[in-house]
Amino acid sequence: MSERPQYYTNDLDLPQINEASLRQTLEDLRHAVLNGVKVIESNAPASGQYDGRGMFTGELGIPAAYLRLGHQVKSLGATADFYTLAGSRIPVQGPDVPLRIGGLSPLASKSPIATVTLRILHKCLTDQADGISHSDLECLTEAVQLALSHGSTAFYHGHNLGADEVLFGRAGLLWALLNIRTTTAESPPSQKERLQPILDEIPELIRFIIDAGREGAADYAKKHGRKAALPLMWPWKPGDYGVGWAHGLCGIIPVLLACPLDELANDADNYLPEIGGTISALCEVCIARNGHLPTKIPPRSSSRESPLVQMCHGAPAILGLLGCALKHRELLLNHWEPSWNRAARLATDRVWEEGLLSKGGGLCHGIAGNAWPFLLLHDAHEYNGDVLDKARQNYAERSTDPNTIEDNLTGDEFLSRALAMLLHARETQPYNASPETASNDYRIPDHPYSLFEGLAGIVCAWAEACVLISARLRKAEVGPENIGHDHVFRECMQQQLGFPFLGGNGATGVP
Repeated sequence: MSERPQYYTNDLDLPQINEASLRQTLEDLRHAVLNGVKVIESNAPASGQYDGRGMFTGELGIPAAYLRLGHQVKSLGATADFYTLAGSRIPVQGPDVPLRIGGLSPLASKSPIATVTLRILHKCLTDQADGISHSDLECLTEAVQLALSHGSTAFYHGHNLGADEVLFGRAGLLWALLNIRTTTAESPPSQKERLQPILDEIPELIRFIIDAGREGAADYAKKHGRKAALPLMWPWKPGDYGVGWAHGLCGIIPVLLACPLDELANDADNYLPEIGGTISALCEVCIARNGHLPTKIPPRSSSRESPLVQMCHGAPAILGLLGCALKHRELLLNHWEPSWNRAARLATDRVWEEGLLSKGGGLCHGIAGNAWPFLLLHDAHEYNGDVLDKARQNYAERSTDPNTIEDNLTGDEFLSRALAMLLHARETQPYNASPETASNDYRIPDHPYSLFEGLAGIVCAWAEACVLISARLRKAEVGPENIGHDHVFRECMQQQLGFPFLGGNGATGVP
């Protein structure tokens, strides 16, 4: 095909959500995970050297994926030692790269934070926390100091730019610190003490990120009017406020929601009203565009025939945000609004219709990334129904809106769409080495084995689906009334990690 369209028509069959279908899908996805790892190992063998990039497109994303697989190995029906595979790809020291504002996230290129984060997490997950080096602790300390040295923007790359996004900024660093704190929680006191001064700065880092969102909203209100401003807005480029996962609030807010409640709402500060109000305002933006999401606010004009529908910039990002928000009890009970449902419905339709991207199967701008938010929304509706019902009741009691609160979203609907797209992702390169056998002409990614553009991320999505299916099958086996006391079901739920650097199941100690 000489010129690929933005997306292909989605004529996928929706799988039935029943025991037989789920067991077959589980078998298919387990095979895809293990085969995907073989493809990566054959075509992108470990070098153990820093390749100049972070976890986003660099080789360091592969060990991050393997740490996830190691955590989920029981649901994968595998015997592979993914932790050893991960260790073979993590440089044992360095790199000798200076830290800089705008490069504090482990996802960023030309930053030592990715290697430092991976070394610490790998050592903790393999009971080697006593081996955390002094230089790695110094690097994390310096990163936190830099993160606490500026306001809503900072001067780098020759401009005053935002520095809070997940991809390059403070939200990415916060996600790393939250997971380091989780994975070191059971470490001996002598080892925890070495990290404690760094981890003690997490509440201050949260405050700086929130204050930057407030400052950005105030600046936007001065230029465009208070009515146009969201409660929290983080600048991206001068005059632009990012919306999607990579550069905006659909990535920043889920990281904040992964923080413990006492760090988001306490006697001194309660950030949840602003977070809830921002989600509601963003949902209205989505509704006004029939389920699409602009890349930024104010929206830019585009010559593109249709808006982007991809995780980094588009409707999947708001679904990922809602998937996290709908699992946050305190936020849900006090700040849920019907617009969250309407936006979810419209965005779900847009992603299903326009989500088979010719760019391929990747997480950032591909089919697996578009499907993954459906997994988050499945869990929110399948296991959090009582809290959702109470949230609707609370809204009705505090609202003067006479409109009926509709809820026609179900866990099965989200799951069937997710599985259809994830199974279809097996037709993309480089997993499918013979693209002429695929139903569509998907291009090979620029970084074909990476975490966010390539096969490593797709494998993570398949593995997450395996864990989710295992939990559903266990629920069917023991009955919904017994899952709260069933250790097998609880273990399956604890293996769910959520979208990398977005979350959905809290900070689990794994990227």
